Amino acid sequence: MKQFILCISLLLAIQVNGQAQQSVISLLQKKDFPSFKLYIDSAFKKGIQASWVINRDIVSEYQEAVVEVAEKEPLKKKNYRTHHYTINLLATRTDIFYYKLTERIDTDDDIPGSMATDETTNHFIDEAKYTMFEKTFKDVYGVALDRRDIFLTSIVYGSSCGIAGEDPAYMQRLSTLIVEKNLTTIRSWLKSANTEKQLYAIAGYKALAKQNYHLTNEENNLIKLISNI
Repeated sequence: MKQFILCISLLLAIQVNGQAQQSVISLLQKKDFPSFKLYIDSAFKKGIQASWVINRDIVSEYQEAVVEVAEKEPLKKKNYRTHHYTINLLATRTDIFYYKLTERIDTDDDIPGSMATDETTNHFIDEAKYTMFEKTFKDVYGVALDRRDIFLTSIVYGSSCGIAGEDPAYMQRLSTLIVEKNLTTIRSWLKSANTEKQLYAIAGYKALAKQNYHLTNEENNLIKLISNI
């Protein structure tokens, strides 16, 4: 089954002013994904709490990742302000070819008049490698990649989640699609760059197969591919 890590949040706290920002930005600028991954994975050993929101394959050697960082900067009189970083990136096994770093600064609630500052971003894209990524996706899935499905963290996969025991929105929608035998939408989910949509599509095909729907060769092959990523 496609491997991925989902986390509700990530905290990265350090004692030296600006250290996290400079380390993360310098690693991004080097475009070396193994080094960046090692930094995040080993941050705890350096006294830093770190994790991934998303770190998963999309197609072939191409993968997406979302990292969130919260850095506390000490101020006078034991107050502090927090730098929040969100990093969206695309990479091969070796190279980062796209990233977007977003920063928001919140000041301590104990400081009179403190407030959040506007967001700023640091952005990079290697157009040639991004084009190759999109071409590879289309070669495998037979459709153009929808960029809106990249870095998408709002979709929850599963059933009967939460205290109320209600199915997530996409599970509820899938149930309707199965009743309607809406193969167009289910097939579009199977060919999505988003893992959760793909998993819902596979669940939909399994349900339809029990209703004597015969999957096409393409559908069978994509399900096998997704299940083995």
